[in-house]
Amino acid sequence: MFKTIDVDFAKIASREDFHDLFSQVFGFPDFYGRNMHAWIDCMRSLRSPKDGLSKFALGEEEVLLLRMHGFSKFSQLENDFALNILYCIGVVNNFSVDSGTPPLISYSVD
Repeated sequence: MFKTIDVDFAKIASREDFHDLFSQVFGFPDFYGRNMHAWIDCMRSLRSPKDGLSKFALGEEEVLLLRMHGFSKFSQLENDFALNILYCIGVVNNFSVDSGTPPLISYSVD
C-alpha cells in the first residue's frame, strides 16, 4: 500500500530550500541537521514514529510514493544535487531491505 506525498521542486532554488521544504512536509524535528545524512536518518525513521524524527509515519508494509513535480527541470539546473537526492533515496531503501522490510520510498519525477 502506498502513501503519496507531492513535492514541488519548482519551489527549490537551493539546498537550504530543499531541507526547508522536506522538513516542513515531513515534520522533521527542530534539531534536524539540514544535510543529506540527517535527511537519510529522518526518512529512514518513517516506519518508526517513536524515534521522533518525523511527524509523517508509514506502517511496516507501507511505501512512500514521493511524487517529485518539476524534478526534471530541477535536475537540469542542479544536476549534482539531484543525483545526490536519488542516491540517498537508494540508501534509505537499502537500509529497509537489509532490515527485512520492503523498500521505503518509491518515486516518480516529471
